[in-house]
Amino acid sequence: EIKHARLAMLAAAGWPLSELFDRKIAAALGWAPLVDETNRVPSLLNGGLGKVSPAYWAAVLLVASAIDVYGLTKVNNKDYTPGDLQFDPLGLK
Repeated sequence: EIKHARLAMLAAAGWPLSELFDRKIAAALGWAPLVDETNRVPSLLNGGLGKVSPAYWAAVLLVASAIDVYGLTKVNNKDYTPGDLQFDPLGLK
């Protein structure tokens, strides 16, 4: 449950941040922005998912799978806390 809660928190933060910064980041990289004219990100609710590259979805699945497999290698460790992958770049522990 901890892993899913953390994923939900990232999604909750990522959705509005993507609406705020998509145009700026796309302009800096020379890409077309994915948000629509009302600055809504592509979703199942408002359409537009066809604008997202299949390579992006493949990369997302690959990274998510790699993280999950890494987590599975830690399960047998007696000091393991579910969802804790020892990744704390801000030193919040």
